[in-house]
Amino acid sequence: MVLEHVLKAAGNDLSRESILRQALSIKDLELPMLLPGIKINTGESDHLPVEQLQFMRFTGSSASGSARCSRPSSASISNRMLAG
Repeated sequence: MVLEHVLKAAGNDLSRESILRQALSIKDLELPMLLPGIKINTGESDHLPVEQLQFMRFTGSSASGSARCSRPSSASISNRMLAG
C-alpha cells in the first residue's frame, strides 16, 4: 500500500530519482492495515516509516488503547541492523 501511494505520487515520472523523492516525502499516510492513529512518515534523514506504537489494555472482554509516539534511538537501530 505504501508502494501504491509512492507510485501515484510520482505520476508519469517513474525515474529512480522521482520514486526516491516521493518515498522520502510521505506525510501522515494512514493505511487500513494499521491501527487507527498510526501514521506513516518519511523524510530525507528519517527512513523509519512507523514511529508510533499502539498500547492496548485487555480488560477480560475488550481491549482499548491509544497511539503513542516512540522514536527509537540511533544506537538501538544500529544494533538491530548489526544483529540481523
